Amino acid sequence: MFAWVYDDFWALTRIPDVADLLASQIGEGYSQIPHIWTHVVPAMVGSAGWVPHFDGPAEGRASVWIALTDATLTNGCMHVVPRPHLADSFRADSLETAQVALIDALRALHRVRALPVPRGTALGWTFDVLHWGGACLDVQSARRAVSLEFIAADRAPNADESPVIPLSGDFPPLPDRLRMIATAVAGYEKFEPGLVRHRAVAKRLLSF
Repeated sequence: MFAWVYDDFWALTRIPDVADLLASQIGEGYSQIPHIWTHVVPAMVGSAGWVPHFDGPAEGRASVWIALTDATLTNGCMHVVPRPHLADSFRADSLETAQVALIDALRALHRVRALPVPRGTALGWTFDVLHWGGACLDVQSARRAVSLEFIAADRAPNADESPVIPLSGDFPPLPDRLRMIATAVAGYEKFEPGLVRHRAVAKRLLSF
């Protein structure tokens, strides 16, 4: 996660193919939401990416996931269920407590799409797409990727999405990068319990 102190990671937001992908989903003039992460699925049988989830309930948002290594069917590639194949009981704002009928869950499982891609590939989806990282089935290679979030120009950011980051001009200064890193470490512990070892560092960074 601390790799986000480097310019190389922020430059990913300005790759032309990424820009085209986002413009096709949320329109021109979008900004970056200060939610960033680096995903690692270790080369250990049983390790896995994040559990099935939505990125949020709000409209006019999209996520981009960029593979830093090959993402394969055996090292934990991304899986998605396109929104048209989800029943209304799958709610982005309360997935953890949603009551889903068994038949709806079975239909969703039947529509799962695994997305193996070579390194350097950018995948994108709007916040209402159910997705997750697969499990590692062998010990040949780890899977690494980064994820970023964006908001349409005509949408007002929520409190946890502010301040948004314009995609023109300079990259965020180091103090802002450190705050975003610390916020991510504190906020994503529910997905990665091992982050507890960085809790004190994150708390200190957020106190400045």
